[in-house]
Amino acid sequence: MSELPLLLLSILVLVSLPFKVISQDVNAEKTILLNLIQQLGNPSSIQSWNSSSSPCEWPDVYCVEGAVTGLDLGNKNITQIIPASVCDLKNLTYLNLNWNYIPGGFPKLLYNCKKLEELDLSQNYFVGPIPDDIDRLSSLRYLYLQGNNFTGNIPPQIGNLTELRTLFLHQNQFNGTFPKEIGKLSNLEEMALAYINFVPSSIPVEFGQLKKLRFLWMKLANLIGEIPESLSNLTSLVHLDLAGNDLEGKIPGGLFLLKNLTKLYLFKNKLSGEIPQIVETLNLAEIDLAMNHLNGSITEDFGKLKKLQLLSLFENHLSGEVPASIGLLPELRAFKVFTNNLSGVLPPKMGLYSTLEEFDVSTNQFSGRLPENLCAGGVLQGAVASENNLSGQVPQSLGNCNSLRTVQLYSNNFSGEIPADLSQNHFSGEIPPEFGQLKLVVLNLSSNNLSGKIPDQFDNLAYDNSFLENYKLCAVNPILNLPDCHTKLRDSEKFSSKILSLILFLTVTIFLVTIIVTLFMVRDCPRGKQKRDLASWKLTSFQRLDFTEANILASLTENNLIGSGGSGKVYRIAINRADDFVAVKRIWSNEEMDQKLEKEFLAEVQILGTIRHANIVKLMCCISSEKSKLLVYEYMENHSLDRWLHGKKRSSSMGASSFGYIAPGKSIRQPHSALSKYAYTTKVNEKIDVYSFGVVLLELATGREPNSGDDEDTSLAEWAWRQFGQGKPVSNCLDQEIKEPCFLQEMTAVFNLGLVCTHSLPSNRPSMKDVLEILRRCSPDNNAEKRTVSEFDIVPLLGSVTCLSSNRRSNRLSDDDDDLVYSV
Repeated sequence: MSELPLLLLSILVLVSLPFKVISQDVNAEKTILLNLIQQLGNPSSIQSWNSSSSPCEWPDVYCVEGAVTGLDLGNKNITQIIPASVCDLKNLTYLNLNWNYIPGGFPKLLYNCKKLEELDLSQNYFVGPIPDDIDRLSSLRYLYLQGNNFTGNIPPQIGNLTELRTLFLHQNQFNGTFPKEIGKLSNLEEMALAYINFVPSSIPVEFGQLKKLRFLWMKLANLIGEIPESLSNLTSLVHLDLAGNDLEGKIPGGLFLLKNLTKLYLFKNKLSGEIPQIVETLNLAEIDLAMNHLNGSITEDFGKLKKLQLLSLFENHLSGEVPASIGLLPELRAFKVFTNNLSGVLPPKMGLYSTLEEFDVSTNQFSGRLPENLCAGGVLQGAVASENNLSGQVPQSLGNCNSLRTVQLYSNNFSGEIPADLSQNHFSGEIPPEFGQLKLVVLNLSSNNLSGKIPDQFDNLAYDNSFLENYKLCAVNPILNLPDCHTKLRDSEKFSSKILSLILFLTVTIFLVTIIVTLFMVRDCPRGKQKRDLASWKLTSFQRLDFTEANILASLTENNLIGSGGSGKVYRIAINRADDFVAVKRIWSNEEMDQKLEKEFLAEVQILGTIRHANIVKLMCCISSEKSKLLVYEYMENHSLDRWLHGKKRSSSMGASSFGYIAPGKSIRQPHSALSKYAYTTKVNEKIDVYSFGVVLLELATGREPNSGDDEDTSLAEWAWRQFGQGKPVSNCLDQEIKEPCFLQEMTAVFNLGLVCTHSLPSNRPSMKDVLEILRRCSPDNNAEKRTVSEFDIVPLLGSVTCLSSNRRSNRLSDDDDDLVYSV
């Protein structure tokens, strides 16, 4: 739901609230408000308030029966303390000051706002404890204090605010505990106490008295002990999140009897015992019990949950078979049960009736066949079934699944033939001879740029339509619809004979000429060599060029060298007299290319040569020979992004996977290394920008390079997610060279934001607008004071931060706030 309709809805609710308007002169209210903005430092965003009109006509001012009842001053760059004069507005029921830079302790002066029902002070610089006499705000219904630096205990007097509907205190610096008196808030509907380092505390039994509670969020709150059975009494509960704590014992069976429950997150605790076998929560859409110590079997009743979209049970000790009925669920999009002791046959119809996106059953003891219809919905991104006892043929449908990003089937007993449809791509070069050893039931390499001889095993009529529209391929057997390789060879030999005759003629001529002609030849020898060398180079252009390969080759000198690395060198070369330059990346100089480096080079050319994107440096052309490859890019004066990120940690300003630049006065142009994850598709959108930017953030926070994971096959993003999934402290992942106590929170914020931006599902990544807003909030700009430690705790919730600013009018809690943990 958009922000505006929510705002209008809240205004209607505000108008409908029953209260008696105290008579107050309009001019008096006008004077109060004009003095108020002056005391707040005259924020530029409130300049439209003036004495020539009624306050009820001003933006961000709400009125009932001509009296001012609400002020919406959120996100106005306010840096001053709250003036006491705000409570001179005798009818004020709503005050929103979120997303500002207001310092100081809790503003007790607001106790004078006798009618205040909704108070939003979230995302500011407030410090110190919440006062013990906060219950003097006796009319309060909605209290939003998250994203500040409040410390100490949450006072038990908060339980006296019996009119309270919403209590959001998450992401603060409370270092005490929370009171059992919260259980007295009989009207409470939403409570968030997440991302707080409380002293180790148990969930009070009294919380089970909150019969109207719909939303309970206590993720990463240092909870210990067992989940009280009394939570089974929360009959209105829709969303329960107790993830990332040290809870132990069994899962209360009553939780799976709550009729309204739609999302249950208990992952990353120490819960044990069996999953409750009786499930009547038929509205459940997401269940995440991963990373616990659960044993026993997966209940058959999960097959009754027709609205279930996510079932995440990985990294437990579950055994037995997966109920076949789970494969029939119509809404299931993610099924993750890896690293358990599950066995038996996988549900044979898994994916047939739903749009399955994630399927990971690796590291179990499954046998039988892999389900045939995993990609029936056409959106499957990962099929991971490694380290099992699966057998039979790999489903042919996987070979035709264009949405797949990863298929991992190693350490199984698969046999038979493999389907392969790689048509309509940009593959080039020869078909590897090893392809002929595969038992392929289908092979389609049509509409590519392949060349050379096809493997002998494919040189028969069974593959007559497998190589269409590859005009440089040939076959030994002319039966196939391809040119005869022998004919090509004979033509080549004839051509070579002509050249040989010409060389012989020239040689004889040289011996017959006079000494003057000999001297002439000696003088022209270097020029002739240059021409012959030039003829051995091939230029492939991707942009309109105003230079030739000769301009480039002649300037590959040490004087133009600007960087070097393990795989080559980078030169800065002038291409005309106007001092226009290009950057030339030379790879594999003076050595034969191996197969791996050749693939890397072809991938880089393929990706950058076809992508047109404002944030990716242009690949102008490729110049290649047998022993050396040149990539010619547009030159950026501010050097490579890799150099800005890693400085002298590298021996060069270029890397095989970080040839990006910073453009003057513009945003960072992203390194193209992340683009290899998208090379299979032609769609390059904002979500790819967000992913690439997330990689940059992870580089900044960790000091690592984009391809530096645990091994050569693991990227930085994968490494970072693995560290998070294993529960390792973020501080262990940060760059040790710049990790200072005063920077720890900022670095943690950047690291967590990088995680969110590199989420495996593009739909779960934030927009660049949201990313920029969070980074802006974490910087001391707009003449604000430098932030203290805690406000950077907001960053791990970027997936839901726009709905955690606590304004009931525009920012409900998101259903996706746990996406950060799903992709481990």
